[in-house]
Order: sequence, then structure tokens, then C-alpha cells
Amino acid sequence: MKKYLKLKVITSLFITAIALVGLLPGCSNAADEEATAVSITATSNAQIADMTARAVELATSTAQAEATAETAVSLTATSQHQATLTAQAETTAAADAATTTAEFAATATEEAAALATKEAQDAARATLQAELTATAQTIEAATAVAIIEKNALVDEAKIFTPVYGPRDEELVHVDDDFIETSFANVKLRDFLVEATFTVDLSGIFPSDRDVGFQFRFQDEGSYRLVLTLDGDWELVWREDEDFKLVQDGHIDDLTRDGRNTITLYANGPDGFFFVNGDLVAELTLIDWQEMGDIGAGIEYFTNHESDDDITQLEAFTIWPLEEITAVPPPGPEVTQPPPGFNGTALRDDMDNLRITIEQIGGLLDRLYNGETQSCAEYLGYFYALANRPTYSGLPVEWQGVYNEYIFAADNIIATNSGVRTLCEEGGGVIGELDYGVARQGIGESLNRINQAIQTANTLLGG
Repeated sequence: MKKYLKLKVITSLFITAIALVGLLPGCSNAADEEATAVSITATSNAQIADMTARAVELATSTAQAEATAETAVSLTATSQHQATLTAQAETTAAADAATTTAEFAATATEEAAALATKEAQDAARATLQAELTATAQTIEAATAVAIIEKNALVDEAKIFTPVYGPRDEELVHVDDDFIETSFANVKLRDFLVEATFTVDLSGIFPSDRDVGFQFRFQDEGSYRLVLTLDGDWELVWREDEDFKLVQDGHIDDLTRDGRNTITLYANGPDGFFFVNGDLVAELTLIDWQEMGDIGAGIEYFTNHESDDDITQLEAFTIWPLEEITAVPPPGPEVTQPPPGFNGTALRDDMDNLRITIEQIGGLLDRLYNGETQSCAEYLGYFYALANRPTYSGLPVEWQGVYNEYIFAADNIIATNSGVRTLCEEGGGVIGELDYGVARQGIGESLNRINQAIQTANTLLGG
């Protein structure tokens, strides 16, 4: 805008000068006028030329200025554009740098988070491993203590006199519907039983043979602890014809030679068992806590039956968990009658003998019928018979009566020897044969002593 204003000013001055020349007055002569006109014209021309030159110079300067201005504008625009580009580049670079920094920060954050997570996971794993190790050590220590305690219970039970065994025998395999069992004819709830079973595994799989114990056995119920030769075991409770699996498990390191020793401990609702000296498991025996027989058996499973194979049963032994105390026999001295014969004293001793025999018979019946009775009581009666009062110097008429008195006592001692041995060895269940013989002797002795008492009363005039 400024260059156009300047050009308009210069042009106006030039026109004004021309006008002024044209208006000069005609007061000189022609020559003067001509000279003056020439001079004026020359002057004017000079002035015009000078003014034109100046105008050209001014125009040139103006053009140069304009060019310079344009150049400056162009340079300014270029500079501005360059500045813009630089600013944009700087902005882009800053943005890229910021992005890179942010990405780096994010990556670093992620790496830090991952590292922190890994460290946390490693710490958690270490803590868990430490806890597992501590738990395993605690369990191992508790197991070691349990093994020591249970071995102590086994050793304590073996201090007592066995109520059965040790006994060796052969268990013959029969392909039938029955468990082949050797019963001890005892009647116990709390006990320790041990036996070694040797099975011929030639040509068969260990899983096809089993061994074990039946215990607390009655018609109404019992327990079975069964071990297959491949290491599986189970505890089963039978109630009448119903069976309940109580516990089971597996023994990884069971010997594969077919020879295994089983040690079973039962005490009220609790129990445990060893195989080959190693503790296998604690047992829960709360379902059936009745007294009963104990048997060592084979072929508990139907598909484990065969004909004519033999399992060797060795050292089958049963201990009570408490000592069964027998009344010790008195010394060799016997009660002597007063000097001279006394028929009344003999009659009274025969009557006491009759009462003792009746007591033995009643106790024997209760034992055989499953009631809990004391061997100490039985042996007390038995030793009373063995140490009955004796007499000498009898009149002839009393000799027969006295002989019946002696026979009644000696007959009880002879026919009850099986029961006596059972009690002196710690007690148990009376077998049918021993009971039959003992009961027959008791009946015969009672008949003979009752007749002798009647004869003595007759001789005494009663």
C-alpha cells in the first residue's frame, strides 16, 4: 500500500510544474519570450528530466524496495514456513520423543510390573515351598512319633502270656464259597494278633491271592482285614449278611516273594496294623466293639479261590492287651483233719466240694454261651479242688464215702484240663470239645458226690 501512495504524489508534482509553465504571463518580447521560453523549457525540461530521473530513481528505489519488501516478505514467509516446519518438526520430534518416552516408560513400567509380579510369584512359591516343607517335616515327625508309640504298644502287649499260639499250620485252598480260616477259639475284643503268611506265587499274579484276619467274630458281625499280594488292603465290617467298606489303601513297597507278616492291634474303637514291620494305617473300629473269635484266613475274594494250593501259616499268635491273672496254686501243704476221724467234718468237706463243682459248672456254661467271665475265678475253684482236705484212719464204713469224695474232685481235675490250660495261658474262648468233656465230668462228679453225702448223712444218723 505504501508504494502506490508515493507514486501518486510524484505524478501530481510533475503535472503541477507543467501547469505553472503554461500560466506564465506574456510581458517579454518574443525573443525574450522565446529565450525565456527556451530557458524555461530547458529549465523545465531539465527539471522534468531531473524530476523524471528522480521519479525513475524513486520508482526504481520503490521497485527495489518493493522487491526487497517482497523478498523480505518472501523471506519472512519462508522463515515463517521454515519456522513452522521447524516448529512442526520440533513438535513432532517432541511428540515422538514424548511418545518414545511414554512407550519406554510404559515398557519400563510393564517390565517393572512383570519383574515385581515374578518376584511376588517367586516369593509366593518360596513361601509355599517352605510351608510344604515344614508341613512335610511336621507330618514326618508326627509319623515317626506315631510309629514309635505303636511299636511300644506292640512290645507292651507281647509281654503278656499269649492266649493262643504261636501255631504253625497249612491253609489249603479250596474253590468253594467259603473263606478258608483257622480260628483260635478265643473270645476277645482287645488284642494283638500276628501271623506270617507264605503264599506260593508260581504261575499266578500277586493280585490273585489274599490273606488276612477275621476278628471280633460272631454270627451277628465281625471285622475283616484283608491284604492282596499286590499291595491293596481293606477293612470291612460285616453285620449279618451286610458288608461295609470301612477303610482301604495300597502298600507300594509290599514284598513280592509271597511272604508277609501282618501285625494287627485292636483296642476298643481304635486300632492299627503293620506289614513286615512297617506301619500301614490306623484303623477305625467303632462300628463293632463286641468280643469275638480271631481267625487267620485266605480266599476272602471269590476270584482268588483255587484247589489244592497251600498257604503256610506261621507263628499265629494272639496276646491280650491286659494280663489275665490266674490265682497261683497254694503251697504243697494241705489242710489236715483234727486228730482222730471226724465223720461230720468229712461230710461238711464233701458238701463244700459239691458247691465248688456247681460253681465251676455254672461259670463254664456262661463262658461257653459268650458271657465274659474271669479265668481267675475259675482257676480259684480248680485249685480248691486240687487242695481239698484229706483224711486218714477212716473206719471201714466210711471208706467208700471217702473214695467217692476223692473221685469227685480228681474227675473234675482230669476232665477240665483243657479249660485249665486255656486260662493258665491267658484266657480265650472255650472250644466245643473242651467244653463237652469238662461238662460231662462235672455232671458225673456231682452225681457221685451227692450220693456220697447222702450215705454220710445216713452214717451220721441224720
